[in-house]
Amino acid sequence: MPLKQFIALTVLGAALVGLVPSTGGVPRAADGYSVSTIDIPGSISTVANGIDILGRAVGYYTDSAGTHGFLASSSGVSKIDYPGAAWTAAYGINAAGQVVGAYGPNGAAGRHGFLLGDGKFSSFDVPGGTDTVARGMNSRGQIVGDFLGPDGVRHGFLLSGGAYNTVDAPESGGGSATAINDAGQIVGLAGTSANAKGFFYDSRSFSKVEFPASNYTEVLGLNNVGDLVGLIDNPQAPSRGFRRGANGFVVMELPDGPASWDARGVNDLGQIVGSFTGRDGKTHGYRATPTVLRDGPSESLGVTRLTDPSSPRGRGTDGNAQSSASANANASPRPAGERGDSSSQIRMGRVVRELESTRDGFRRISGALERAIMAASDREREREKLVGHALAALEIGLNDADAAIAYVKEHPDEARTEAPKSGRIEFTFPPADRGRNPSLQSGLNQLNITIRSLLQVPGGDLGGYRAKLLDDLTTAAAHIIAANHAPRDSRGRGGRGERGPVQPSAAAGAGPAKP
Repeated sequence: MPLKQFIALTVLGAALVGLVPSTGGVPRAADGYSVSTIDIPGSISTVANGIDILGRAVGYYTDSAGTHGFLASSSGVSKIDYPGAAWTAAYGINAAGQVVGAYGPNGAAGRHGFLLGDGKFSSFDVPGGTDTVARGMNSRGQIVGDFLGPDGVRHGFLLSGGAYNTVDAPESGGGSATAINDAGQIVGLAGTSANAKGFFYDSRSFSKVEFPASNYTEVLGLNNVGDLVGLIDNPQAPSRGFRRGANGFVVMELPDGPASWDARGVNDLGQIVGSFTGRDGKTHGYRATPTVLRDGPSESLGVTRLTDPSSPRGRGTDGNAQSSASANANASPRPAGERGDSSSQIRMGRVVRELESTRDGFRRISGALERAIMAASDREREREKLVGHALAALEIGLNDADAAIAYVKEHPDEARTEAPKSGRIEFTFPPADRGRNPSLQSGLNQLNITIRSLLQVPGGDLGGYRAKLLDDLTTAAAHIIAANHAPRDSRGRGGRGERGPVQPSAAAGAGPAKP
Protein backbone atom coordinates (compact mmCIF):
# COMPACT_ATOMS: atom_id res chain seq x y z
CA MET A 1 0.00 0.00 0.00
CA PRO A 2 1.44 3.45 -0.88
CA LEU A 3 2.81 5.39 2.06
CA LYS A 4 0.58 8.36 1.27
CA GLN A 5 -2.35 6.28 2.44
CA PHE A 6 -0.75 5.94 5.86
CA ILE A 7 -0.53 9.64 6.75
CA ALA A 8 -3.01 10.89 9.32
CA LEU A 9 -3.70 14.60 9.80
CA THR A 10 -5.93 15.14 12.81
CA VAL A 11 -6.92 18.31 14.63
CA LEU A 12 -5.41 18.68 18.09
CA GLY A 13 -8.57 19.65 19.92
CA ALA A 14 -10.82 22.60 19.27
CA ALA A 15 -8.57 25.14 20.96
CA LEU A 16 -6.19 27.43 19.12
CA VAL A 17 -2.79 28.54 20.34
CA GLY A 18 -3.40 30.47 23.54
CA LEU A 19 -3.87 34.21 23.77
CA VAL A 20 -3.82 34.23 27.59
CA PRO A 21 -0.61 35.19 29.42
CA SER A 22 1.12 32.11 30.80
CA THR A 23 2.49 31.69 34.28
CA GLY A 24 5.74 33.33 35.21
CA GLY A 25 5.08 36.35 33.00
CA VAL A 26 6.24 34.57 29.84
CA PRO A 27 3.94 35.51 26.93
CA ARG A 28 2.23 32.86 24.88
CA ALA A 29 2.01 33.03 21.12
CA ALA A 30 0.35 36.34 20.26
CA ASP A 31 -1.07 35.15 16.94
CA GLY A 32 -3.84 32.61 16.57
CA TYR A 33 -2.91 29.29 14.99
CA SER A 34 -4.83 26.25 13.92
CA VAL A 35 -2.82 23.17 14.88
CA SER A 36 -2.92 19.70 13.35
CA THR A 37 -0.85 16.63 14.08
CA ILE A 38 1.26 14.83 11.50
CA ASP A 39 1.30 11.12 12.29
CA ILE A 40 2.11 8.04 10.29
CA PRO A 41 -0.01 5.19 11.70
CA GLY A 42 2.05 2.28 12.92
CA SER A 43 5.03 4.50 13.64
CA ILE A 44 6.72 4.69 17.01
CA SER A 45 7.26 8.42 16.57
CA THR A 46 6.90 11.17 13.96
CA VAL A 47 8.85 14.45 13.86
CA ALA A 48 8.35 17.37 11.44
CA ASN A 49 11.55 19.36 10.90
CA GLY A 50 11.13 21.82 8.02
CA ILE A 51 8.50 23.52 5.87
CA ASP A 52 8.72 25.57 2.67
CA ILE A 53 6.52 28.37 1.33
CA LEU A 54 4.30 25.84 -0.47
CA GLY A 55 3.57 24.12 2.83
CA ARG A 56 5.63 21.03 1.99
CA ALA A 57 6.90 19.52 5.24
CA VAL A 58 9.85 17.21 5.79
CA GLY A 59 10.83 15.14 8.79
CA TYR A 60 11.28 11.57 9.89
CA TYR A 61 9.39 8.74 11.54
CA THR A 62 10.42 5.51 13.22
CA ASP A 63 8.73 2.13 12.85
CA SER A 64 9.70 -1.50 13.39
CA ALA A 65 11.85 -1.40 10.24
CA GLY A 66 13.93 1.62 11.27
CA THR A 67 13.89 5.38 10.80
CA HIS A 68 12.75 6.94 7.53
CA GLY A 69 12.57 10.48 6.21
CA PHE A 70 9.36 11.80 4.70
CA LEU A 71 8.10 14.61 2.49
CA ALA A 72 4.46 15.60 2.97
CA SER A 73 2.71 17.83 0.43
CA SER A 74 -0.81 18.46 -0.84
CA SER A 75 -0.40 15.51 -3.24
CA GLY A 76 0.47 13.00 -0.50
CA VAL A 77 3.45 11.71 1.43
CA SER A 78 6.68 10.23 0.09
CA LYS A 79 9.08 8.10 2.10
CA ILE A 80 12.74 9.15 1.94
CA ASP A 81 15.19 6.28 2.44
CA TYR A 82 18.82 6.68 1.43
CA PRO A 83 19.70 3.49 -0.50
CA GLY A 84 21.06 0.81 1.82
CA ALA A 85 20.80 2.92 4.99
CA ALA A 86 19.08 1.70 8.14
CA TRP A 87 18.49 5.27 9.33
CA THR A 88 17.43 8.29 7.26
CA ALA A 89 16.13 11.66 8.46
CA ALA A 90 15.07 14.71 6.44
CA TYR A 91 15.69 18.07 8.11
CA GLY A 92 15.30 20.88 5.59
CA ILE A 93 13.61 21.80 2.30
CA ASN A 94 14.07 24.85 0.06
CA ALA A 95 11.70 26.60 -2.35
CA ALA A 96 12.82 24.40 -5.25
CA GLY A 97 11.83 21.26 -3.34
CA GLN A 98 15.39 20.10 -2.65
CA VAL A 99 15.68 18.19 0.63
CA VAL A 100 18.67 17.81 2.93
CA GLY A 101 19.22 15.47 5.83
CA ALA A 102 21.39 12.62 7.04
CA TYR A 103 21.66 8.86 6.78
CA GLY A 104 23.67 6.14 8.43
CA PRO A 105 23.51 3.04 10.63
CA ASN A 106 21.66 4.91 13.40
CA GLY A 107 20.90 8.38 14.68
CA ALA A 108 23.90 8.64 16.99
CA ALA A 109 27.11 8.19 14.98
CA GLY A 110 28.52 7.38 11.58
CA ARG A 111 26.05 9.55 9.70
CA HIS A 112 26.55 11.31 6.37
CA GLY A 113 24.82 14.34 4.92
CA PHE A 114 22.63 14.04 1.85
CA LEU A 115 21.00 16.28 -0.73
CA LEU A 116 17.93 14.97 -2.56
CA GLY A 117 16.86 16.75 -5.76
CA ASP A 118 14.99 15.58 -8.84
CA GLY A 119 14.77 12.12 -7.28
CA LYS A 120 18.57 11.75 -6.98
CA PHE A 121 20.69 11.57 -3.83
CA SER A 122 24.11 13.18 -3.33
CA SER A 123 26.15 12.22 -0.26
CA PHE A 124 28.74 14.40 1.47
CA ASP A 125 30.89 14.59 4.60
CA VAL A 126 32.69 17.50 6.20
CA PRO A 127 36.42 16.84 5.66
CA GLY A 128 37.95 15.56 8.90
CA GLY A 129 34.55 14.97 10.48
CA THR A 130 33.26 11.56 11.53
CA ASP A 131 29.52 12.31 11.73
CA THR A 132 27.87 14.84 9.36
CA VAL A 133 24.25 16.01 9.54
CA ALA A 134 22.76 18.50 7.04
CA ARG A 135 19.98 20.50 8.72
CA GLY A 136 19.02 23.34 6.39
CA MET A 137 19.32 24.59 2.81
CA ASN A 138 18.34 27.87 1.14
CA SER A 139 17.25 28.61 -2.43
CA ARG A 140 20.83 29.53 -3.36
CA GLY A 141 21.96 25.95 -2.69
CA GLN A 142 23.86 26.74 0.50
CA ILE A 143 23.69 24.00 3.15
CA VAL A 144 24.24 24.20 6.91
CA GLY A 145 24.47 21.52 9.57
CA ASP A 146 26.84 20.09 12.13
CA PHE A 147 29.62 17.50 12.34
CA LEU A 148 31.70 15.72 14.94
CA GLY A 149 35.21 17.13 14.76
CA PRO A 150 38.58 15.50 15.53
CA ASP A 151 38.40 17.23 18.93
CA GLY A 152 35.37 15.11 19.85
CA VAL A 153 33.06 18.16 19.82
CA ARG A 154 30.24 19.00 17.42
CA HIS A 155 30.63 22.11 15.27
CA GLY A 156 28.40 23.90 12.80
CA PHE A 157 29.30 24.06 9.12
CA LEU A 158 28.37 25.94 5.96
CA LEU A 159 28.72 24.28 2.56
CA SER A 160 28.66 26.91 -0.18
CA GLY A 161 29.97 26.68 -3.72
CA GLY A 162 31.65 23.36 -2.92
CA ALA A 163 33.66 24.81 0.00
CA TYR A 164 33.19 24.02 3.70
CA ASN A 165 33.48 26.54 6.53
CA THR A 166 32.93 25.93 10.21
CA VAL A 167 30.24 28.06 11.87
CA ASP A 168 30.95 28.39 15.59
CA ALA A 169 29.96 31.40 17.66
CA PRO A 170 32.99 33.02 19.36
CA GLU A 171 34.00 31.40 22.66
CA SER A 172 31.27 28.78 22.28
CA GLY A 173 33.59 25.81 22.00
CA GLY A 174 31.28 24.20 19.44
CA GLY A 175 27.61 23.89 18.57
CA SER A 176 25.58 23.53 15.40
CA ALA A 177 24.16 25.48 12.46
CA THR A 178 20.51 24.58 11.98
CA ALA A 179 18.98 26.86 9.32
CA ILE A 180 19.96 29.34 6.61
CA ASN A 181 17.75 31.77 4.69
CA ASP A 182 18.13 33.19 1.19
CA ALA A 183 20.08 36.19 2.51
CA GLY A 184 22.72 33.81 3.87
CA GLN A 185 21.79 34.47 7.50
CA ILE A 186 22.39 31.46 9.75
CA VAL A 187 20.97 30.39 13.11
CA GLY A 188 21.98 27.61 15.44
CA LEU A 189 23.29 26.65 18.85
CA ALA A 190 26.31 28.22 20.55
CA GLY A 191 27.80 25.76 23.01
CA THR A 192 27.25 22.14 23.89
CA SER A 193 26.13 22.25 27.53
CA ALA A 194 22.72 22.41 29.21
CA ASN A 195 23.25 26.19 29.44
CA ALA A 196 23.92 26.74 25.73
CA LYS A 197 22.30 29.64 23.86
CA GLY A 198 21.12 30.23 20.34
CA PHE A 199 22.93 32.42 17.83
CA PHE A 200 22.16 34.50 14.76
CA TYR A 201 24.91 35.06 12.18
CA ASP A 202 24.59 37.56 9.32
CA SER A 203 27.97 36.92 7.59
CA ARG A 204 29.51 39.82 9.50
CA SER A 205 28.91 39.10 13.16
CA PHE A 206 27.29 36.76 15.65
CA SER A 207 24.56 37.78 18.06
CA LYS A 208 23.17 35.79 20.96
CA VAL A 209 19.57 34.56 20.95
CA GLU A 210 18.42 34.00 24.53
CA PHE A 211 14.82 33.42 25.60
CA PRO A 212 14.01 35.46 28.75
CA ALA A 213 14.31 33.55 32.02
CA SER A 214 15.50 30.34 30.35
CA ASN A 215 18.89 28.73 30.92
CA TYR A 216 18.80 27.00 27.54
CA THR A 217 17.78 28.37 24.11
CA GLU A 218 18.23 26.50 20.84
CA VAL A 219 17.24 28.10 17.52
CA LEU A 220 16.11 25.52 14.99
CA GLY A 221 14.34 27.47 12.23
CA LEU A 222 14.62 30.76 10.34
CA ASN A 223 12.67 32.26 7.45
CA ASN A 224 13.20 35.13 5.01
CA VAL A 225 10.88 37.43 6.96
CA GLY A 226 12.99 37.33 10.10
CA ASP A 227 11.07 34.90 12.31
CA LEU A 228 13.07 32.48 14.47
CA VAL A 229 11.73 29.31 16.11
CA GLY A 230 13.27 26.75 18.42
CA LEU A 231 13.10 25.22 21.88
CA ILE A 232 13.89 26.34 25.41
CA ASP A 233 14.41 24.99 28.94
CA ASN A 234 16.37 21.82 28.15
CA PRO A 235 18.20 20.20 25.21
CA GLN A 236 16.07 17.09 25.83
CA ALA A 237 12.50 16.69 27.06
CA PRO A 238 10.84 18.41 28.77
CA SER A 239 11.19 21.46 26.55
CA ARG A 240 8.93 24.18 25.13
CA GLY A 241 8.78 25.61 21.64
CA PHE A 242 9.16 29.33 20.98
CA ARG A 243 8.92 31.88 18.21
CA ARG A 244 10.68 35.23 17.98
CA GLY A 245 9.09 37.71 15.60
CA ALA A 246 8.70 41.44 15.27
CA ASN A 247 7.03 41.60 18.70
CA GLY A 248 9.70 39.64 20.51
CA PHE A 249 9.70 36.18 22.08
CA VAL A 250 6.56 34.11 22.64
CA VAL A 251 6.02 30.52 23.75
CA MET A 252 4.26 28.38 21.15
CA GLU A 253 1.58 26.96 23.46
CA LEU A 254 -0.10 23.94 21.89
CA PRO A 255 -3.62 22.67 22.61
CA ASP A 256 -4.17 19.89 25.16
CA GLY A 257 -1.05 20.84 27.14
CA PRO A 258 1.57 18.34 25.88
CA ALA A 259 4.30 17.23 28.24
CA SER A 260 7.06 18.52 25.96
CA TRP A 261 7.28 20.21 22.57
CA ASP A 262 9.48 22.23 20.25
CA ALA A 263 9.29 24.40 17.11
CA ARG A 264 11.66 23.24 14.37
CA GLY A 265 10.84 25.05 11.14
CA VAL A 266 9.02 28.16 9.92
CA ASN A 267 8.20 29.35 6.40
CA ASP A 268 7.59 32.84 5.05
CA LEU A 269 3.84 32.52 5.59
CA GLY A 270 4.42 31.98 9.30
CA GLN A 271 3.54 28.27 9.29
CA ILE A 272 5.49 26.36 11.94
CA VAL A 273 6.30 22.66 12.23
CA GLY A 274 7.77 20.68 15.08
CA SER A 275 7.09 17.82 17.45
CA PHE A 276 5.43 17.20 20.80
CA THR A 277 5.07 14.42 23.34
CA GLY A 278 1.39 13.63 23.80
CA ARG A 279 -0.40 12.29 26.82
CA ASP A 280 0.01 8.85 25.28
CA GLY A 281 3.78 9.23 25.69
CA LYS A 282 4.28 9.13 21.93
CA THR A 283 6.12 11.74 19.85
CA HIS A 284 3.98 13.35 17.16
CA GLY A 285 4.72 15.92 14.49
CA TYR A 286 2.58 19.04 14.16
CA ARG A 287 1.87 21.92 11.81
CA ALA A 288 0.67 25.30 13.17
CA THR A 289 -0.91 27.66 10.62
CA PRO A 290 -1.70 31.32 11.43
CA THR A 291 -5.43 32.01 11.37
CA VAL A 292 -5.03 35.72 10.63
CA LEU A 293 -2.73 37.77 8.43
CA ARG A 294 -0.07 39.65 10.27
CA ASP A 295 2.40 42.44 9.63
CA GLY A 296 5.59 41.62 7.75
CA PRO A 297 8.47 43.54 6.18
CA SER A 298 8.18 44.50 2.53
CA GLU A 299 11.61 43.26 1.47
CA SER A 300 11.42 39.50 1.68
CA LEU A 301 11.16 36.40 -0.42
CA GLY A 302 7.53 35.36 -0.29
CA VAL A 303 4.81 37.32 1.41
CA THR A 304 4.48 40.81 2.72
CA ARG A 305 1.40 40.76 4.90
CA LEU A 306 0.13 44.18 5.87
CA THR A 307 -2.46 44.80 8.55
CA ASP A 308 -4.97 42.63 10.16
CA PRO A 309 -8.18 44.61 10.79
CA SER A 310 -7.34 45.37 14.42
CA SER A 311 -4.04 47.09 13.56
CA PRO A 312 -3.81 50.89 13.09
CA ARG A 313 -3.48 50.53 9.30
CA GLY A 314 -6.70 48.53 9.26
CA ARG A 315 -8.69 51.26 11.04
CA GLY A 316 -10.63 54.20 9.80
CA THR A 317 -9.53 57.78 10.40
CA ASP A 318 -11.59 57.87 13.59
CA GLY A 319 -9.69 54.89 14.97
CA ASN A 320 -12.63 52.49 14.77
CA ALA A 321 -12.11 49.26 12.89
CA GLN A 322 -13.94 49.31 9.57
CA SER A 323 -13.98 47.69 6.17
CA SER A 324 -12.24 49.51 3.36
CA ALA A 325 -15.46 49.14 1.39
CA SER A 326 -17.84 50.58 3.98
CA ALA A 327 -17.87 51.94 7.50
CA ASN A 328 -20.95 49.80 8.05
CA ALA A 329 -19.27 46.52 7.11
CA ASN A 330 -20.17 44.97 10.45
CA ALA A 331 -23.87 45.72 10.09
CA SER A 332 -26.11 42.70 9.71
CA PRO A 333 -27.28 42.19 6.12
CA ARG A 334 -30.94 42.87 5.50
CA PRO A 335 -33.18 39.93 4.71
CA ALA A 336 -33.59 39.04 1.06
CA GLY A 337 -36.34 41.06 -0.54
CA GLU A 338 -36.31 43.90 2.00
CA ARG A 339 -34.94 46.21 -0.65
CA GLY A 340 -36.62 44.35 -3.45
CA ASP A 341 -35.46 41.64 -5.79
CA SER A 342 -33.94 44.20 -8.16
CA SER A 343 -31.49 45.33 -5.45
CA SER A 344 -30.45 41.73 -4.85
CA GLN A 345 -29.92 41.20 -8.57
CA ILE A 346 -27.87 44.41 -8.85
CA ARG A 347 -25.62 43.35 -6.00
CA MET A 348 -25.25 39.86 -7.40
CA GLY A 349 -24.32 41.33 -10.78
CA ARG A 350 -21.61 43.42 -9.15
CA VAL A 351 -20.10 40.39 -7.37
CA VAL A 352 -20.18 38.37 -10.59
CA ARG A 353 -18.48 41.17 -12.55
CA GLU A 354 -15.72 41.51 -9.98
CA LEU A 355 -15.18 37.76 -9.91
CA GLU A 356 -14.98 37.81 -13.70
CA SER A 357 -12.34 40.53 -13.36
CA THR A 358 -10.44 38.29 -10.95
CA ARG A 359 -10.72 35.43 -13.43
CA ASP A 360 -9.33 37.70 -16.15
CA GLY A 361 -6.42 38.44 -13.82
CA PHE A 362 -5.60 34.73 -13.68
CA ARG A 363 -5.48 34.73 -17.48
CA ARG A 364 -3.20 37.76 -17.62
CA ILE A 365 -0.80 36.15 -15.14
CA SER A 366 -0.78 32.99 -17.27
CA GLY A 367 -0.03 35.04 -20.38
CA ALA A 368 3.01 36.63 -18.75
CA LEU A 369 4.28 33.24 -17.60
CA GLU A 370 3.79 31.72 -21.04
CA ARG A 371 5.93 34.53 -22.45
CA ALA A 372 8.58 33.67 -19.85
CA ILE A 373 8.61 30.05 -21.05
CA MET A 374 8.88 31.13 -24.70
CA ALA A 375 11.86 33.32 -23.82
CA ALA A 376 13.60 30.62 -21.75
CA SER A 377 16.82 29.19 -23.14
CA ASP A 378 17.90 25.56 -23.23
CA ARG A 379 19.82 26.20 -20.03
CA GLU A 380 16.79 27.20 -17.99
CA ARG A 381 15.11 23.83 -17.53
CA GLU A 382 14.53 24.23 -13.80
CA ARG A 383 12.98 27.66 -14.32
CA GLU A 384 10.72 26.32 -17.04
CA LYS A 385 9.59 23.46 -14.78
CA LEU A 386 8.74 25.83 -11.92
CA VAL A 387 6.82 28.15 -14.24
CA GLY A 388 4.89 25.09 -15.40
CA HIS A 389 3.91 24.41 -11.78
CA ALA A 390 2.70 28.01 -11.47
CA LEU A 391 0.63 27.67 -14.64
CA ALA A 392 -0.95 24.50 -13.26
CA ALA A 393 -1.97 26.36 -10.08
CA LEU A 394 -3.47 29.15 -12.20
CA GLU A 395 -5.45 26.63 -14.25
CA ILE A 396 -6.95 25.32 -11.03
CA GLY A 397 -7.69 28.94 -10.09
CA LEU A 398 -9.59 29.52 -13.34
CA ASN A 399 -11.78 26.54 -12.56
CA ASP A 400 -12.32 27.81 -9.01
CA ALA A 401 -13.26 31.25 -10.36
CA ASP A 402 -15.88 29.70 -12.65
CA ALA A 403 -17.22 27.71 -9.69
CA ALA A 404 -17.36 30.86 -7.53
CA ILE A 405 -19.33 32.72 -10.20
CA ALA A 406 -21.78 29.82 -10.47
CA TYR A 407 -22.14 29.72 -6.68
CA VAL A 408 -22.98 33.43 -6.44
CA LYS A 409 -25.56 33.13 -9.19
CA GLU A 410 -27.20 30.29 -7.26
CA HIS A 411 -26.97 32.17 -3.93
CA PRO A 412 -27.75 35.85 -4.69
CA ASP A 413 -28.16 36.68 -0.99
CA GLU A 414 -24.42 36.10 -0.60
CA ALA A 415 -23.93 39.42 -2.39
CA ARG A 416 -25.61 41.34 0.45
CA THR A 417 -22.66 40.86 2.79
CA GLU A 418 -19.50 42.91 2.55
CA ALA A 419 -16.11 41.42 1.82
CA PRO A 420 -14.42 40.00 4.95
CA LYS A 421 -12.02 42.34 6.65
CA SER A 422 -8.60 41.46 5.36
CA GLY A 423 -5.05 42.61 5.38
CA ARG A 424 -3.02 43.27 2.29
CA ILE A 425 -0.99 40.46 0.79
CA GLU A 426 1.85 41.23 -1.58
CA PHE A 427 4.54 39.03 -3.08
CA THR A 428 7.97 40.40 -3.97
CA PHE A 429 11.26 39.12 -5.34
CA PRO A 430 14.30 39.50 -3.06
CA PRO A 431 16.33 42.58 -4.04
CA ALA A 432 19.12 40.43 -5.51
CA ASP A 433 16.67 38.72 -7.88
CA ARG A 434 14.84 41.75 -9.20
CA GLY A 435 15.28 42.52 -12.89
CA ARG A 436 16.36 38.98 -13.74
CA ASN A 437 13.28 38.13 -15.81
CA PRO A 438 10.89 40.88 -16.99
CA SER A 439 8.13 38.39 -17.90
CA LEU A 440 8.17 36.81 -14.45
CA GLN A 441 8.20 40.25 -12.87
CA SER A 442 5.18 41.19 -14.98
CA GLY A 443 3.41 38.00 -13.92
CA LEU A 444 4.10 38.67 -10.24
CA ASN A 445 2.91 42.27 -10.56
CA GLN A 446 -0.32 41.09 -12.18
CA LEU A 447 -0.71 38.45 -9.47
CA ASN A 448 -0.56 41.14 -6.76
CA ILE A 449 -3.19 43.17 -8.63
CA THR A 450 -5.40 40.08 -8.87
CA ILE A 451 -5.08 39.39 -5.14
CA ARG A 452 -6.12 42.96 -4.32
CA SER A 453 -9.09 42.58 -6.64
CA LEU A 454 -10.08 39.29 -5.02
CA LEU A 455 -9.90 40.68 -1.48
CA GLN A 456 -12.25 43.52 -2.44
CA VAL A 457 -14.96 41.33 -3.99
CA PRO A 458 -18.03 41.66 -1.72
CA GLY A 459 -19.98 38.64 -0.61
CA GLY A 460 -18.64 36.86 2.46
CA ASP A 461 -16.58 33.74 1.92
CA LEU A 462 -18.31 33.02 -1.42
CA GLY A 463 -18.99 29.44 -0.47
CA GLY A 464 -15.35 28.91 0.43
CA TYR A 465 -14.14 29.91 -3.03
CA ARG A 466 -12.51 33.15 -1.88
CA ALA A 467 -10.05 31.14 0.26
CA LYS A 468 -9.51 28.63 -2.56
CA LEU A 469 -8.70 31.38 -5.05
CA LEU A 470 -6.30 33.01 -2.61
CA ASP A 471 -4.59 29.65 -2.07
CA ASP A 472 -4.29 29.18 -5.86
CA LEU A 473 -2.62 32.57 -6.19
CA THR A 474 -0.31 31.95 -3.23
CA THR A 475 0.82 28.65 -4.71
CA ALA A 476 1.45 30.26 -8.11
CA ALA A 477 3.40 33.10 -6.49
CA ALA A 478 5.68 30.70 -4.63
CA HIS A 479 6.55 28.93 -7.89
CA ILE A 480 7.10 32.23 -9.71
CA ILE A 481 9.49 33.42 -6.98
CA ALA A 482 11.37 30.11 -7.06
CA ALA A 483 11.49 30.19 -10.88
CA ASN A 484 12.94 33.68 -10.92
CA HIS A 485 15.68 32.54 -8.55
CA ALA A 486 16.38 29.25 -10.34
CA PRO A 487 19.89 28.89 -11.82
CA ARG A 488 20.65 27.80 -15.34
CA ASP A 489 21.39 24.18 -16.12
CA SER A 490 25.14 23.91 -16.69
CA ARG A 491 24.56 20.91 -18.99
CA GLY A 492 22.53 22.90 -21.52
CA ARG A 493 23.60 24.87 -24.56
CA GLY A 494 24.00 28.62 -24.80
CA GLY A 495 26.16 31.29 -23.25
CA ARG A 496 27.66 31.69 -19.82
CA GLY A 497 25.33 30.27 -17.17
CA GLU A 498 24.73 31.07 -13.54
CA ARG A 499 25.98 29.00 -10.64
CA GLY A 500 23.56 26.18 -9.94
CA PRO A 501 22.53 24.52 -6.70
CA VAL A 502 25.26 22.88 -4.66
CA GLN A 503 26.02 19.33 -5.77
CA PRO A 504 28.24 18.28 -2.86
CA SER A 505 30.75 15.46 -2.81
CA ALA A 506 33.12 14.10 -0.23
CA ALA A 507 36.04 15.65 -2.10
CA ALA A 508 34.65 19.17 -2.11
CA GLY A 509 36.42 21.81 -0.08
CA ALA A 510 39.78 21.95 1.59
CA GLY A 511 38.60 21.45 5.14
CA PRO A 512 36.97 23.42 7.94
CA ALA A 513 37.94 27.05 8.28
CA LYS A 514 36.55 29.82 10.43
CA PRO A 515 34.05 32.00 8.56
